[in-house]
This record gives sequence, C-alpha cells and structure tokens, in this order.
Amino acid sequence: MGTMRLHSADFPFCIVVGVEFSVASGYALDQAARIARRIPDSQIHAVHVRPHYKHDIENLTRYYVSEKIDAISGMEDKLVVQHFRMGSVAREIAQLASDVHAELILVGTHDPPHIKSMVTGTIGEALHEIAPCPVLIAGPPRHRKARSVPEIEPPCPACVQMRFASRGAEWWCLAHGATWRGFVSPS
Repeated sequence: MGTMRLHSADFPFCIVVGVEFSVASGYALDQAARIARRIPDSQIHAVHVRPHYKHDIENLTRYYVSEKIDAISGMEDKLVVQHFRMGSVAREIAQLASDVHAELILVGTHDPPHIKSMVTGTIGEALHEIAPCPVLIAGPPRHRKARSVPEIEPPCPACVQMRFASRGAEWWCLAHGATWRGFVSPS
C-alpha cells in the first residue's frame, strides 16, 4: 500500500531539484525556477547527494545553488532551500520529496548521455520507480539535424468542388476517387 499524501492545499508547491555541480544541474535549476516563478508561494528544495561525506561539500552545495538562483531573475521572493544528503542518489532525492511533500522532482540530464548511464541506468529512471510525485528530466535543447520536411499540398480543387456539390456525400473527384477512400458516417 502506498503512502498517503496530504492534500496539496495544506502545503506550498514544492519542487525538489537534484544538483551535482554540472551543466545538467543548471538545466534542472533553470526549469525549476521557471515553474516556481509561475506559482505563488512555491519553494525550491535543491539537494546534493553523495555516497559518503566529502569535506566542505555542504558549503559547495550552498554556494553552487545560491549562485545559480541569483543569476535567474524573478526569484527574489522565492524560498530556496539547499539540502545535503548521503546515500543512494535516487532514494535520497525521493525521500526528500516525501519529507517536504513535493509536487515535482526535477533532475538534469547530459546530452549526449554518459557511458555510465547507458550501463547502469539514469537517476531519472530510478526516481521514476520510487518517487512520490512526478519526475521531470531537464536538459539542453535538442539540435536536430536538418532533414527534408514533406511539403503538404493544398487540397485538390476538383475534390473540394465534389464535396461542396454533393454536400459531403462524395469526397473525391474522379482522379482521386480510385486511390483515396473517405467514409461518410450515416446521418
């Protein structure tokens, strides 16, 4: 049986953001800020998770998050809390989301994916399995290779004339009637 969530009106709209001091974390923080600016009384809870303690990591987390948030306009009145946890990354992010009654978890992604994530899976995939709320994965804009886009032709004037003249009973002209089929539902 799943955990019971309290009604969202009982708590502010909380967004948990996983940070790891990378470009991917920047995408996640940017997206969290965009969402938070649109929702009154929203909060961002940025969390850095390590498998073990590393000297001065808490100060680095505070500095990193503060610098990123300060660079985003419109965040002056938003509560941004920095968290540091030790353990499994996905589990600790999901646990924090549960602890603060988060409505959304945001994590960043690299483009292209790292070899490690291809072998072990991504944090986003792991969070999807255990998170108490939706998980959004933020990343860089995709740069698609230019490809040919099929040109859509205007409708055949004779077909349009046939539809109009028959009041929708016939859809295609003589040239297209053999290859295109249209069905008119009985009235």
